[in-house]
Formats: sequence, C-alpha cells, structure tokens
Amino acid sequence: MRLLARGLDVLLAIGGVALLALVVMIGSGQLSWVITTGNSMSPRVAAGDLIVVRPADRYRVGDVVAYDSPDLGRKVLHRIVAVEGGRFVTQGDHNDWVDSYQPTPAEVVGREQLHLPGVGHHLRSLLDPGVVAVVVGLATALALGTLGRVPVPEEGEAWVEHAV
Repeated sequence: MRLLARGLDVLLAIGGVALLALVVMIGSGQLSWVITTGNSMSPRVAAGDLIVVRPADRYRVGDVVAYDSPDLGRKVLHRIVAVEGGRFVTQGDHNDWVDSYQPTPAEVVGREQLHLPGVGHHLRSLLDPGVVAVVVGLATALALGTLGRVPVPEEGEAWVEHAV
C-alpha cells in the first residue's frame, strides 16, 4: 500500500512539473494554444480540439498557423495557401473561400505543433472560474494533508528514532 501511495506521489510530482513547464512556456511566449470552435479545418480538426502552436522563424505555404484576427477578435487556425505582398493568404481546409483578412508574419502566433482531439472541451471546462476555485481548494487540502501526514509503521516494521 505504501508503494502505491509513493508511486502516486511521484506521478503527481511529475505531472505538476510538466504542467509548470507548460505554463512557463506559454507565459514566456514560447508556446500558445487554440481551442477550435468551428469546423473550418475539418475533417482533421474538429470543434473542441486543442492545438498547441509555436512561433517559427519562417512560415511557408502549407503550414497550419494561428493568427490574431482583428475582424473576429480572436485567434484563427487556418492553413497558409499563398503569400501576397508580404501577407499570408489563409484558408480553412473545409472552406471554399480564402479568409478576408490576410495576416502579416508579425500577426502569426505560431505554427501547429501538437493536436489534441477533444481536449479543448475539457480545458475550457477546467478554466471556468468556479471549477478553478474548487480545483485550487482541493489541491491545497491535498497538499496540506500530505505535508501534515505522520507516517505509521506497517505491521512487522519497527522504527527507531535517533536523538540528535
């Protein structure tokens, strides 16, 4: 039982470090993410998918990129289909038309690096302020419970305390 508890502690620690690294990378601008809301990139990308993007030195025709659209007031995830006058012509894979707004390289947030189908729905739920409050409360209670826990020897074990 103690081995299982220790294994769980290790997994939680690894998960925490990975989450912290991801938050730092997003906070520093090394990574960003988009939760898709429409079907313009279907069938490969569906509504509710999470796409992790990373800035690149160069973008090429064929790259799937996220850019900030002033027309829509949000990030758009579409494929570069042409370059005209220093701007990218983008289009959703499922669309018959090109986007009306053509972003500059400076407006591109990044190129697709990781596609996590369906994860965006769950992340959006987790980012709800009420859910965040509950998760932080539970994590705090768990941490305090773990830190304040006094180990008890199992049957047949003898502990020796050393005086200093």
